[in-house]
Amino acid sequence: MIQTKRTELDYIAEYLPFCKNELLSLPPDLKRVVREIRVRVGQPIFLETDKGRVALNSVCAPEFTEELLKLFTRYSVHSYEKQLAEGLLTLVGGHRVGICGTAVVQHGVVTAMRDITSYNIRVAREIVGAADTLYDRYFPDNTANFTNLIILGKPLSGKTTVLRDLARIISKTYKCTIIDERGEIAAKSDNRIRFDLGANTDVLDLFPKGAGILTAIRGLSPDFVLCDEITAQQDELRLCANSGVSLIMTAHAATVAEYRRNIAAARFAEWGMPVNAVLLGTGKDIGKIKEYGSL
Repeated sequence: MIQTKRTELDYIAEYLPFCKNELLSLPPDLKRVVREIRVRVGQPIFLETDKGRVALNSVCAPEFTEELLKLFTRYSVHSYEKQLAEGLLTLVGGHRVGICGTAVVQHGVVTAMRDITSYNIRVAREIVGAADTLYDRYFPDNTANFTNLIILGKPLSGKTTVLRDLARIISKTYKCTIIDERGEIAAKSDNRIRFDLGANTDVLDLFPKGAGILTAIRGLSPDFVLCDEITAQQDELRLCANSGVSLIMTAHAATVAEYRRNIAAARFAEWGMPVNAVLLGTGKDIGKIKEYGSL
């Protein structure tokens, strides 16, 4: 009997016992295009796919929400307090879970979340070749011509997927260090990197971006440093850019012009740091380059 290769959805189904059988019984072609699983109390489970929204028959009963949290945190909820306060946590496999509930606020700061009402599981995917076009345009053979690059896009536009594949391609020739702050890019588990990031890629797992960049420069001598969702507060970006190391980053934006108004873009200009920008599409154009520019 020919066995069908397991999809990412098959792995995620293990975290969702109340709809596991229904998820596992879906056609393989549908499983492969699922981008999000929306779990809301008292509502059917919805799958957001490359081809549209699909409703399952399974409904999330109120008693399931606390059990799911235990499963997501491997029955160690207290170990995930910081992530829960931010409304995000990462499953084994690099899948991101967004959480909705009631904030516990102390001195104006969210310190925890209670009475959870919904989860959004974003499916991490590996697409070999997703960054081919980007690589051909921006990465010539001569390292002297390398510049910094930022991959822009709306949520669910494939930024992390493209970043992951770009590391795989670049590291065939050059040394890369990935700062994987939330454990989503490499999906490291039990000392193993789940996704193919190439033979010359080092991963600083769960490092804050600033500390990771300093660690990379001081000890790993990378040609490229890659990180997800950069912010204006990362002063270490300037140090990296002035150390002969090229940066590849991602950030949220609807257009390149919109991101130019971002505080981080203004700081890049202030530092005299040249940055090329690409914008990814959404919907049918997920992961495809929609716009080129510079900051």
